[in-house]
Amino acid sequence: MQNKEGKGLVSSMRMDCTATAPHFFEVCLWKDYGAFNDNTEDDMTGAGACCEVSSYYQNDITGNIKAPRRLGTIHFVVDHWGMEVVAHELFHALVQRLRCIDPPIASIIRQKDDAEESIAYEFGKWSSKVYNWLWDNDPSKHWERKK
Repeated sequence: MQNKEGKGLVSSMRMDCTATAPHFFEVCLWKDYGAFNDNTEDDMTGAGACCEVSSYYQNDITGNIKAPRRLGTIHFVVDHWGMEVVAHELFHALVQRLRCIDPPIASIIRQKDDAEESIAYEFGKWSSKVYNWLWDNDPSKHWERKK
């Protein structure tokens, strides 16, 4: 995060990559656009969310990738998210995950070793975890869970 104090942070959580611990994404919920802009790298004025990815390194000779444990940070703003926004940002996270850690994207495209199925389950778990976490942590009066 750009602002080391995390001023305006409502809540944060760790979203693990299930098949490849110790890799993970950090997920943050900011109180307003000001806090969001202060704590993200790019000028995201007007955006309700973003996924910032961490740098990774690829050996030009072997093709091996060295990825950091934290693959990136996903940011949301209170009262400015919904299922489509969550799915959109998690898609960016999924692409980063596929760039950096197993199974390789080629295995998924070729449907080798059930790789597509394992990624689909992981994406489903991420979607459920993040969406439920946002419901539980967004203090906005506009969001009331109906039971």
